[in-house]
Amino acid sequence: MIIYESKLETCTVIGAFTDCTALETIEIPDSATSIGTQAFAGCSSLTELPLMKDATDIGYCAFLGCSSIRELIIPDSVTTVGTGAFSLCTGIETIRWGKNLTLIPSLAFHNCDSLVRLELPDHMDAIGYRAFADCDNLTTISLTTNTTVIGEGAFKDCNALTDVFYSGTKAEWDEVFIGDDNDALLNATIHFVTRLAYDANGGENAPETVNTEGEVEISTQIPTRFGYLFKGWGTDQNSWTATYQPGETIVLPDGGMTLYAVWYPIEMGARIYDDSLLVSVYNAPAGSQIVVACYSGDTLEYVDGVMTTAEQRYDIPGDFTGYDRVKVMLYDGFSTLKPLMLPVDAIDSSN
Repeated sequence: MIIYESKLETCTVIGAFTDCTALETIEIPDSATSIGTQAFAGCSSLTELPLMKDATDIGYCAFLGCSSIRELIIPDSVTTVGTGAFSLCTGIETIRWGKNLTLIPSLAFHNCDSLVRLELPDHMDAIGYRAFADCDNLTTISLTTNTTVIGEGAFKDCNALTDVFYSGTKAEWDEVFIGDDNDALLNATIHFVTRLAYDANGGENAPETVNTEGEVEISTQIPTRFGYLFKGWGTDQNSWTATYQPGETIVLPDGGMTLYAVWYPIEMGARIYDDSLLVSVYNAPAGSQIVVACYSGDTLEYVDGVMTTAEQRYDIPGDFTGYDRVKVMLYDGFSTLKPLMLPVDAIDSSN
């Protein structure tokens, strides 16, 4: 084990340990901000990266051939990794990525033969030239839609690769730039996310998008739209026919689908007769409340109401002829009294 002496505590660049084959561990000062070119190349007994509290750069071939490293932990402070930094690190089994690293450079993990599963984080934008080439035992890759560039030969000769799990749809995968010499990647089975999205289609309170596979139950959350009745979900934005209902189980097609809310306008009219008020309502939600308010001038004189059923016409008995104005309103129930549409003025049939 090597420990830097206090007189070196101002050291900012670490280097000069090339081919120290007996070196197993090393402690470096907090002042170090960079691991230099080939700093630990050929240190075949080194079992872990030195703790680097504030290091931002790992240089060219810095850990080339460090074959005893099993778990690679890249600190969050690191923003840049040099070409071939971990090439021929044949013992690496797992990689924990720093939060600020967005690019995997050329040849970075070339010939890392113990790497079986590769999981790339959300913040990884690009994979460089032959970054994982000749990783002979790599079978599975997981990557997100944020990775938009896969360089030439990035997975060249990764002949054990069978499965790629991609967090987006096939359409999004088709937009990813994939360079030449990536046959192993392209011949693997690509597992796309199947996405069920909801569009309130002029309303609000649509359910959240769901990423899933195969069968899925349509959300029971009901969207709302003032003046309209929700009839179900359709596959066309302009559809008047509801193809699916909340709670129904459906099988999603490849690439997923978007469901659009189907709305019917609520219509209401009212006419005053000698001994009753006739209210016609179309597309009112079952259990909503018709409220009648009678005014003399600006003074509210009388209120009546009725709960809607499957009927479209409601005959409310009473003398409504002696008021200056009769307003008819529709609410969503007796408890919340949320208006479902604008009120209408009743028409006196004698006029």
